[in-house]
Amino acid sequence: MRIGIDITARSGGRGPGRYVTEIVSALARLDLARDAFFLYSPSREAAMDRTGLIARHVPPQRGRPWLNWTLPRAVRRDAIDLMYFPANDIWLWPHVTTVATVLDVAPATALRGIRRSWADRIQNRMQMARMEKVASRVITISRYSAGQIQRLSGIPAARISVIPCGVSAGYAPPPPGEPRDTFLLFVGAFDRRKNLERLLDAHAILRQQGFAGKLVLAGQSRPASPGGLYIDIRALVMSKHLEGSVEIIENPSDDDVIRLYRTAALFVFPSLVEGFGLPVLEAMACGCPVVCSNVVSLPEVGGDAVRYFDPLDAADIARKVTHLLNDAGLRLSLGNKGRDRAIRFSWDEAGERTYQLLMEASCR
Repeated sequence: MRIGIDITARSGGRGPGRYVTEIVSALARLDLARDAFFLYSPSREAAMDRTGLIARHVPPQRGRPWLNWTLPRAVRRDAIDLMYFPANDIWLWPHVTTVATVLDVAPATALRGIRRSWADRIQNRMQMARMEKVASRVITISRYSAGQIQRLSGIPAARISVIPCGVSAGYAPPPPGEPRDTFLLFVGAFDRRKNLERLLDAHAILRQQGFAGKLVLAGQSRPASPGGLYIDIRALVMSKHLEGSVEIIENPSDDDVIRLYRTAALFVFPSLVEGFGLPVLEAMACGCPVVCSNVVSLPEVGGDAVRYFDPLDAADIARKVTHLLNDAGLRLSLGNKGRDRAIRFSWDEAGERTYQLLMEASCR
């Protein structure tokens, strides 16, 4: 069978970019002699594939929508049997059998009040409206997201499959006996979904109570604009008068993030909007004790290996962090439980299950 994959999002780094990179790599590791995979992208860099699959650079055409005009023509030329969209976007007409992964539905829910281009708004609205007609099967990464997709799109539960994310290579505990530092760590995009203002308020409470450690914020940074998704994290820290106790690391590498997970006292994740919560899984894989929001998909990821707080209450965040900082035995226990739990999440298993679902969709 000839399977096409839209890898446009792969150039995006963490989040959707990480998902596309890992799921394509996992598919490439399978023994699939009978099948040919074609990877499509409007970006020449993204199409420079190193997995051994067939890469197609499909340049955008002026005045033509790439997803609904240029890509379908390339798919027809390659006689593709099934098209897989692994990162939310999907064409609006089923030119061939189509499967999509929907990582989250934030554009239709939590991001409705965020200033975005009219083109983005129309595309997101139409894609969700057409999903039931276009996608033979839908994959998502948590039970929480599955419920949201079913509610918003009308797709029957039987056509939605939950396939969790995995742990990327290198995310592992430090050598035994290596001491941890005293800083608190956040990893994630510097955007409004991540609830960073309340995290800073909680840090201010901790400082007032005598906590002398730093809060390290490591994440993706983009230009901020009034009403936009991304925030000016440095301005926010300064407005709280916390610049002396907060360290900001913009656009860290994987090696940077792994080093931080391996040395932080605690990983604190107050996010309000997640389709899965990959940073929680990464922190657990590195043996870092985790305290995070008790909402959306995060309890599915953390289970009983993390501690939870109300993300809308800065005082509760501070209380739960203080409790862990004062209990070394509990931190050690959570680090060990998190490491053991993270082992259950595998990109290879996600790739195998995704391939099986593609095969099922092709036989319908």
